[in-house]
Amino acid sequence: FIVLWCLSTVHLSIWYRSLLDGGQLFFVAFDDVVDGGFAQAGFFCYFEDKTPLIEEKEALDMLTNYFQSRSSKIKEEINESKKEHDNFFEENLKKENVFETTDKNVQYEIHKKGEGEIATVNDTILAHSIISIRGGKEIDNSYKKGKPIKLSLYNMTPAWKEIFTQMPAGSKFTIYNRHDKKTDPSDPIPPLSIMTFEIEILQIIKGK
Repeated sequence: FIVLWCLSTVHLSIWYRSLLDGGQLFFVAFDDVVDGGFAQAGFFCYFEDKTPLIEEKEALDMLTNYFQSRSSKIKEEINESKKEHDNFFEENLKKENVFETTDKNVQYEIHKKGEGEIATVNDTILAHSIISIRGGKEIDNSYKKGKPIKLSLYNMTPAWKEIFTQMPAGSKFTIYNRHDKKTDPSDPIPPLSIMTFEIEILQIIKGK
């Protein structure tokens, strides 16, 4: 975490960034605790080497209260998102042609069952795909790029292997997958999302 604040006799120049706050600077994210102008005054106080506006203990108490409050808010958001996801998957499974994998972590909806060859776990699939955040933006679209993608079943999760080894070439289906964690700051997909993968299998390529 990065925090920027001006303490009584100590200049604390740690920067505050949080993935869940969208990478905002400390004095911006701190606006819900103290007056924004006051926070920014502390920001410029540091750079201009002026007398701090608050004492060290007061600043640290404010920081502690902020992070405790933010932590509670994040937990509430996580619980609400998980509840929403559970409700979505429960209702989605009631639809015709929607199924779930054995581990119950992934669902898939069959739009068209092909009549071609079926891949094994040692094969590669040539397919078109549209990747989206449910209820949000499109992340990738191989149709628009005019170039199908290659998917190696060997590198897939067990749930995805289960799905793809049931789908003959020519099949069209949608996979619904939870995206609960954000491990890479450059990842365009927010945490606690439901991802949809619309797949059209064009060809089975034997071997990895």
